Amino acid sequence: MLQVLLPVLFTLTVLDLSVAFTQPIILKHHATTTKSIPFTLLEAKQQKKKKTKKTKVISGLGFAKGSPKWMGCESLRTWLSERGADVNNISVGVVDSATGLRGVTAARDLNEGDVVFSIPRETCIFDEGRADQSPIAAAIYPSAQERDALPACVRVALYLLWLERMPLEKAQWEPLLAALPTPQDFELDGGPMELWSETEIEQVECGQLISEVKSRAVDLRDHYEKRVLPRWLQETDINVDGALLSGMDVPSFDEFRHLVCVVTSRAYGEGEAGGGTSSMLVPGVDLCNHADMTQQNTKHALAPWGDFVVYAAESIGAGEEVFMTYGPFPNRLLLAQFGFLLPSQLLSDTALVRLDGLFPSLEDADDDNDSDANDDEYPGGYQPATVQSEAAAEALWVAGPGPTALSRLREARRKTSTGRIARWQTASVGLAAIEALADPSWESGGQEMTHQFRELLERELTAHSKSAEEDDMELAGHRQLPSLPPREELALRFRIQSRLLLMKELEALNVGVKQ
Repeated sequence: MLQVLLPVLFTLTVLDLSVAFTQPIILKHHATTTKSIPFTLLEAKQQKKKKTKKTKVISGLGFAKGSPKWMGCESLRTWLSERGADVNNISVGVVDSATGLRGVTAARDLNEGDVVFSIPRETCIFDEGRADQSPIAAAIYPSAQERDALPACVRVALYLLWLERMPLEKAQWEPLLAALPTPQDFELDGGPMELWSETEIEQVECGQLISEVKSRAVDLRDHYEKRVLPRWLQETDINVDGALLSGMDVPSFDEFRHLVCVVTSRAYGEGEAGGGTSSMLVPGVDLCNHADMTQQNTKHALAPWGDFVVYAAESIGAGEEVFMTYGPFPNRLLLAQFGFLLPSQLLSDTALVRLDGLFPSLEDADDDNDSDANDDEYPGGYQPATVQSEAAAEALWVAGPGPTALSRLREARRKTSTGRIARWQTASVGLAAIEALADPSWESGGQEMTHQFRELLERELTAHSKSAEEDDMELAGHRQLPSLPPREELALRFRIQSRLLLMKELEALNVGVKQ
């Protein structure tokens, strides 16, 4: 059997984005997977290629745009081939001349079921198993308890830090290491939001996303300061007999954070639901651009002998781009973890609302926290979310009546750490919450409930620093004459997408009222 793989959802201690309104299958340690695919698919007799009409595929940047590590330089291809990888069916180069986007294309006509390329795990792939058997494991997390306290992505990042400080070992993996994104690559393309400044993060003006990214950043620093740094300092102390990291530079937090983001933005996981997971860096595979699961033209899996195999899910003509999928993730998660957005709405995208709007005392207290701001400055009268305002609102929610009053709301998203109802929910759950709290005299779906639901939606629509028209004009101007930094452009596009999702809910509500 081939074991189907998907990118590992980044988690340190809690990642509510991983269950944030996408509802993928969540494995232990928050990796994702789907049902296994029989290996006979790869062994099936090749059929005559059928000519099919190709639809335009909308892809994400991945990290191909700023990383010309294959085109014009054959070192990675040569290194992979020498280590047993099959990369003869692919080419790497510019796939969009207008933007300079690079990606993987088919080097020949491929039929459904053909192997596109195959990467041996033993000789080419980094994973936490390799990290756990290295000297860095003995130095930083020598016991099983210390190992389990560090997510797989952090352990792989520590192994990369160790390799960078070991010239002989580094030389063996140099082509792979050289192909990984640098801080400059991330900055040019946007990069994971953990690398954004607080000001850049707040430009998305989505409280749920702001608070989640902040939570992940706090968890990451906690791992560094409480687990990694003390052990590293101890193992580099010349006064300690047998120090395992003697003579090595101590990594800064920025260096540590960058490599964790390298891993979480590129790693794939393996395992069945409820079982173990992995965090694998697969060279070559990470040069492929992302397409939504409905538009991908490949499948990928871990073969019984250990190769990471990518095979054609449909006919792919020579010169056509080879697309992978990072999973059934909404744009919110693609932006947070991978640093890009798809331009169109996905099936997994959904409007979000704050449930504290159903409890007047909480909303009033939240407004009091923002009393220093001049609400007249903002189009809808609501101040856009900030790191500080979200932290204050979350504290009020936890201490208030909301989590208890809505505790029986089965479909609601819950905080992983406490199991209690989260403040941010999908619009459909918001409507269910209104029904759960409704006065017994109210008619189901009647005027009172409709009014409350409209207020929840309009609250989010108006909580922005600029009007929808201003945002649309700014994006249109940027397309004609690019002037925005990458992260500012991403934040602008995200705000526009979020508004469209809310407007879609309002339109459906208005249609329902008319009927």
